[in-house]
Amino acid sequence: QGIHNRKNKDIKVDLEVPSLPTFEDKKKDKKEKRKADRHLVSQPKHETPPPKDPEDDLDDQLKQRLKNFDFNIMEMMGEDSPRKNVQKATWVTGRLALSQQSSRFTLPIDMARLEQMTPLDYVKNFCIIKRRRKKLYQDIFVKHKDKTGQIPFKDLEKALTMVLVNTLTSDDYKRIVELLDISDSTRVDVDGFSAMAALAERLMCSTHVSQEQVDQPDYQKEKIECADFSALEWKLTGVQVNPKIVRILKELN
Repeated sequence: QGIHNRKNKDIKVDLEVPSLPTFEDKKKDKKEKRKADRHLVSQPKHETPPPKDPEDDLDDQLKQRLKNFDFNIMEMMGEDSPRKNVQKATWVTGRLALSQQSSRFTLPIDMARLEQMTPLDYVKNFCIIKRRRKKLYQDIFVKHKDKTGQIPFKDLEKALTMVLVNTLTSDDYKRIVELLDISDSTRVDVDGFSAMAALAERLMCSTHVSQEQVDQPDYQKEKIECADFSALEWKLTGVQVNPKIVRILKELN
């Protein structure tokens, strides 16, 4: 009995009390997790890319031709021109794919507004140009503007020719100058130049689009423009509009 009691005294149980999670610890863990989540970069959702705008192809073509265009070509003077310039003239091939969809011409609800306008005023105020096309017109404007932020008359033909490479001829330019009733003292701002370029492109469509192309969407005017210009003669009745504006309207119609 004594031996048994002594053995019991020698046995020691040394167990540590486990630390149990407290409410404060759980709260702290959640706070740390939220803080870590804040630094995670969320993965973007995969979305179906938007359909490609067909006008992008037209703009890409124009941008490429702008890089290749050489103004020395316009200044060649017969036999005195260096041979290398003659070769460059044949290297710049193709033309901007003309489109009647790149701009839309409109008419005011009150046609009497046209009575106080010049032809250039009309195209500036009643021509809506597609965003990408306008950006290209603006880029060309920047290349030719002077210190006043405008393009003088002497540089207008060069600038418009840069828009309509291998399309706009000297006779075409004279026709546009006559339609818009501008003179050698005229200076145009970016809106005026963009409107002139849009008008020039529209007028070139009628002479450079083949019979096979006329039924394609790019070579047709927007339906809203067709509706706007319907019954044009009736809309002009009783208003004293500048005859050159009337001529532009009939050209567009």
